[in-house]
Amino acid sequence: MIRISQIKLPIQHKKEDMIHAIAKALRLPSEKIQSFNIVKQSIDARKKNDIKYIYVVDVILSSEVKDKESKIIKRSRNSNVSIADQSKYNFKPNGTMELKLRPVVVGTGPAGLYCAYLLAKHGYQPLVI
Repeated sequence: MIRISQIKLPIQHKKEDMIHAIAKALRLPSEKIQSFNIVKQSIDARKKNDIKYIYVVDVILSSEVKDKESKIIKRSRNSNVSIADQSKYNFKPNGTMELKLRPVVVGTGPAGLYCAYLLAKHGYQPLVI
């Protein structure tokens, strides 16, 4: 799978505009693009008259060019095009004894909330301070 970042499109755009932007970034005809998945969507509102969406997308190519992904990336000569690695975080509890007290998470920043979320998801009932 190929990942393309920094695809900039106006607020009022259509699916065809996204496919055209992907094809332009990869230097491929749009018929070679089977599908795409939006990984991240953000808004660039630094200029009031020119507000845009900025996307990061994963692209699945048609079967006839799927095995040539590395060649397509080299040919595109675009630093925003790369191979997408699909990886998931697996929570592996390592304790051998059952907890007598609830775990305490100090802080509600991104790391603290994510830690509390994972603990709660696995039944540990964390206390967030």
